[in-house]
Amino acid sequence: MNTTLRNVLWLAVGLIVAGALIVWLTPRGAVAPTVPPLAADLYPLYSADWNAPHPVSLDIPPAPLSGTGIEAVVATSTMNPGAAFSPFDKYYADKLGALGWRVDNSLAAGGPGRGQVVYRKGAGFIAVNVWTDFHTVSSTSPMQCPCDVTIKLFSTTVP
Repeated sequence: MNTTLRNVLWLAVGLIVAGALIVWLTPRGAVAPTVPPLAADLYPLYSADWNAPHPVSLDIPPAPLSGTGIEAVVATSTMNPGAAFSPFDKYYADKLGALGWRVDNSLAAGGPGRGQVVYRKGAGFIAVNVWTDFHTVSSTSPMQCPCDVTIKLFSTTVP
């Protein structure tokens, strides 16, 4: 066999082996889930330092909804949580109401330190949530501040 042809064959075999080693040695991590975008009507977002959108399951009757959520801590160690979350609630009540979204009172939730308003428009759902985490919790007295306030948004479309 011709020396040049033999060298070309060895080069080809070497490239195939190198390629196979690269594929074999490449780490195989879990594939990140595809995160659908938030509903366009949520933009521009309320002014806060939002985390990256991530998959979220919202537990509302009759069945949980899967969609996209974001959150931001808007106050830490505050003595007045209402000053932190009231402008957020008002921003989305005004914005979504003007765009034709309607509050679904059957899906609203609230309690000490928590609140959720769910808006619906066609097949779309948007949840506006407020979470207050009290630094001191006692079984014998009411929750008291200081507290941290986290705001959350969720959106999805149900087929």
